[in-house]
Amino acid sequence: MECAITSFKTKARAGATLVEMMIAMAIASTLLLGVASLTIYTARSFGALANYVDLDRYTRNTLDLLVKEIRRADAIVSYSTNQLILTNIGSGVVLSYTYDPAGKTLVRTNGTNIQQLLKGCDAFSFAYFMDITISNSFDQYPATGTGNLRMVQLCWRCSRSIINKVDTESMQSAKVVIRR
Repeated sequence: MECAITSFKTKARAGATLVEMMIAMAIASTLLLGVASLTIYTARSFGALANYVDLDRYTRNTLDLLVKEIRRADAIVSYSTNQLILTNIGSGVVLSYTYDPAGKTLVRTNGTNIQQLLKGCDAFSFAYFMDITISNSFDQYPATGTGNLRMVQLCWRCSRSIINKVDTESMQSAKVVIRR
């Protein structure tokens, strides 16, 4: 009996072809690009949220302090669009609020104690009014001196930026009646 070989052993392919490798790299780079852009977007969102919380805390504390001290003021000593000087009830201590446009800060001076209330403040202004309302409106007549000054309006806008782009702003406005 003779033996004949009827099957041949074929060699299995090892590795991948160049086309398969390029397709795999394209898919992987697309996925990595998507993950990287999602990471950057998430980081900016968290940064903006942190800025909003910071701005809200400073503006709320500043507004509360200004309202409390203006309402309790014994007398307005001097006023302008970027400064308010008043005396406090009972103690006679002179309080001063000054906005510095170059430094973008609002500073409270109580005797020798100096406290920075707002920073990064792009605009700030005081306006002063009498307690007489203009007919057919909700506005009051502007004050002509410290004797008839009964209301102080505060307006400011602060902003913060992430990577040299302003993306967080806080604006406040309030009219405060002096209770003396």
